[in-house]
Amino acid sequence: MRNILLLAVCIFSLNAFSQKTYLQVDKLVDTKNGKILEEKTIVVIADSIQEI
Repeated sequence: MRNILLLAVCIFSLNAFSQKTYLQVDKLVDTKNGKILEEKTIVVIADSIQEI
């Protein structure tokens, strides 16, 4: 019984870490090109930015 409970907790915790977070921003500063980007969505997966 304890092993089944541990397995279920592991499966649910893995699911929580693989979620995508979408951040909708009005303005975003592009420091590399020196521009201000407007109306962008930032996709974050597991504490790292995957896409803008």
